[in-house]
Amino acid sequence: MKGRLIALMLALLLALPLLTGCGGWEDPEDPIPLGRYVEAEIELPPEANLIGFQRDSAGELQVLFLQHESSGARYVLHALRDGRWTPDEPDWLAAFPPPDYQENAYETIDGFAPCADGSAYALVTQVDRSGGGYAFTRHLYRAADGQRQDITPASWQGSDVLPGGLQVADQGAGCFVLLTNLGVVHYGEDGTELATYPGNHCFSLSGQCLYVMESGYTSLLRYRLGAAEPEKLAYPNGEAVRDRWNGAVIVPDQDGVLVADPKGIHRYINDSKSGETIVDGALNTMNMPSATFQGMGVDRDGVPYIYYAPDRGATAWTLVRYDFQPDTPAYPSKELVLYSYEDHMVVRQAISAFQRQNPDYRITLRIGTEEIGVGDAATREDAIQALNAELLSGQGPDILILDGLPVESYLENGVLMDLTQALGELAEPGALKEAALAPYRVKNSLYAVPARFQLPLYFGKGLGADASLADIATAAAAYTQAQAAGDKPEDLPFMRPTSFRGRVQMFYHANLSRWLPADGPTPGS
Repeated sequence: MKGRLIALMLALLLALPLLTGCGGWEDPEDPIPLGRYVEAEIELPPEANLIGFQRDSAGELQVLFLQHESSGARYVLHALRDGRWTPDEPDWLAAFPPPDYQENAYETIDGFAPCADGSAYALVTQVDRSGGGYAFTRHLYRAADGQRQDITPASWQGSDVLPGGLQVADQGAGCFVLLTNLGVVHYGEDGTELATYPGNHCFSLSGQCLYVMESGYTSLLRYRLGAAEPEKLAYPNGEAVRDRWNGAVIVPDQDGVLVADPKGIHRYINDSKSGETIVDGALNTMNMPSATFQGMGVDRDGVPYIYYAPDRGATAWTLVRYDFQPDTPAYPSKELVLYSYEDHMVVRQAISAFQRQNPDYRITLRIGTEEIGVGDAATREDAIQALNAELLSGQGPDILILDGLPVESYLENGVLMDLTQALGELAEPGALKEAALAPYRVKNSLYAVPARFQLPLYFGKGLGADASLADIATAAAAYTQAQAAGDKPEDLPFMRPTSFRGRVQMFYHANLSRWLPADGPTPGS
């Protein structure tokens, strides 16, 4: 570790390329092998919702969209070639009218699977809200030449069945459907149930092998069609998929399948007992806590595509392509170690975003509670002592998340690095909320920045942002009186019930310096 440590939170992490003199390693005498999958976002057709991926009998990757236009919605099937969209309208698609959400009854396609003869299977949800609520029924159709045949299995009638995936069997032997809490069911061309394979979450068929993710994402199962018992496959690096926040997806690949989860993309060959990781998830979108898998496809050249749901609070869906770049280093040449006493999703999100923008860096995350154990205050003290011993020896982490760490002590002892130059314009007065930065300023230097902070937001009358304790007490009393009198909400000082204590907590951080005497609080004040 070179120089002094950096103490920072989320905003600074994305500025780390500026910190070239701070920690990390790079060994030019040990050449790094070349070749890595690099992700690139693919622009989606405008005003379109992606429904699913499938590969036709010729190996072409097909993507079904619900396209929203001024004249209404319509289904459009696109072939994805070299990252470009080529629209197509196959005859089977004409059998499914697009949903009209203004009507009391409509239907939506939830999944599709094209067949070699030009027909297709489709999973459809029919919605009826004529009774005042919403009634849902699930259907399985076989469609061709603009016509469709309802082959919904009898067991679906009157039940809460929830289909979660669809794939065509080889050589016209029907289709496979994933049913939540039941498993993968093989249906014949007329909807007759032929076999059931226990499992959950996701599945894929490759030749005569059926791959199913076991319930709880604990392992990957491989069934030989017709066999009663599955093989339990070893996960790459010996890791199971359990406890991962955004699940997994499986798609057929040449002579096997690809499995994608937050740890990466893993290839399984039908005759192999274990998988191989081909894409490191830690360096890509898939490792971001906000990135939830919605679908995956592989084109005829073996290039994987993954479709991610929007981040919390966002509306944009993301389609990412993973290309193998033979001239890109196989792994990052530089490393930064980040220490956090507790595990925070916002920190993991920042790490993933930074590594996507800076492929030469790998951020290694250390969690204090995992190293020492989760427990009482004594446990926290043990973690801090162990960390301090590392800092004193000069072998500690490059970056600190100050969640419960003794920041005042670090400031007094000169452990932290001045971030002013690294932050650039963000460190100038007025660029960020000064009330949030002030606790970390010493003279003209800034030694930490907050990951996030909350602003008090409320609606009503009678209280300004510069409220004193007396103002808050008066407004809280007025609210109580108005509520007791039965006044309408728009006439109340606040738009929701509140208390004096609750309002003080909201204004505490921004107003504490004005509420207390300049020489500090006195007994009884």
